[in-house]
Amino acid sequence: MTRRVTGLGVALLMALSATGGGNVAQAQRTPAVDDGALLRIQSLVARPDALCGEFDQQKSLVGLKRPDDCTGRFCVLKDRGVLWSTQKPFASTLQLSRAEIVESQGSRVTSRLTASDEPSVAVISDLLFSVLAGDFGRLRSNFSIDASIDGAAWRARMTPRDDGMKRVIGAIELGGSEFVRQIIITEASGDRTVIAFTGFAAGMSALRADELRAFGTTRK
Repeated sequence: MTRRVTGLGVALLMALSATGGGNVAQAQRTPAVDDGALLRIQSLVARPDALCGEFDQQKSLVGLKRPDDCTGRFCVLKDRGVLWSTQKPFASTLQLSRAEIVESQGSRVTSRLTASDEPSVAVISDLLFSVLAGDFGRLRSNFSIDASIDGAAWRARMTPRDDGMKRVIGAIELGGSEFVRQIIITEASGDRTVIAFTGFAAGMSALRADELRAFGTTRK
């Protein structure tokens, strides 16, 4: 899969592949959050069943001066997964569910990875959903989290617990208020991806007709 589509999705795929699936079950448990700052963040972050918005992603590669930029739209639908649609510099779509990860350009599928081929597919989808939703209860299974809060604004720095994941991901930093507004992924190699989110819209009415079709659902 192209590294241009979503730095976070690719980083999680590489990291979970590096673990050999050893921690797959951990990502499906939801431990209690007992940290004071995380508890306050959990109370601030909204968790609608459906959330869409725009993203602006910049990826900086070690040794290259000019970052790789892309913009597009995302949708997160509870129990269905994540739809990540890049619009510029070229159109492509990455759809993640617990069953598969599919990359396409228009109506042409360019890559498909199923849970039967790679058991960590379900975990990648769960982790990406948890990151976009700011669900630290689930994320604590796989990451150590250092969080701070200032009024309605918060930040959290997550470092992997698993040695295999550490070989790929250095840290993931989240920032936001009601929603996650920024994600910074620092890879172990030194490559860095910054994703900014804007234009949030919650509820099924936020999904466009083609997005509803992609998720195999209707606006209720």
